Amino acid sequence: MILDRVENFLKYAHKNQNSILAYDFIMNDQKNPNPPGRYDLDGDRCYAMVQTYDTAPAAEKDYEAHRLYADVQYIADGEEQMFWAPVGSLTNTVPFADGRDAAFYTGGEDSARCFTVRAGEFAVFYPQDAHKPGCAVDDLPAGVRKIVIKILLD
Repeated sequence: MILDRVENFLKYAHKNQNSILAYDFIMNDQKNPNPPGRYDLDGDRCYAMVQTYDTAPAAEKDYEAHRLYADVQYIADGEEQMFWAPVGSLTNTVPFADGRDAAFYTGGEDSARCFTVRAGEFAVFYPQDAHKPGCAVDDLPAGVRKIVIKILLD
């Protein structure tokens, strides 16, 4: 898992073309915000989803994990809490299925870490990183505009 400010994003890209596409999308969105929806940057190898929603109490959310994609979550406006836990420390409630790169989990009381991600910051989650995004800071729901970018892992 990575947590950092967007100006440091390219330090993690390691000349990976899809990471550079992700960074360019975020930088262009800062100048000309895109409406909510999916944006193919390199087909299914790299795509962005612009989302707007209200955060919710963490107790209403489950952890998720992905096998095929790195999950870049950039907060464009607002702030939200995210939780991280090792996949192996959680209880699987919805397994991976054909055509869906997500499984869902509960638990994590002993292994989870919680952190606030603010506008201009991003988190990156890999297959070993279960994460619970979209949680309200101090259990007070608030509006967020987020860009989630999926980068296929080779």
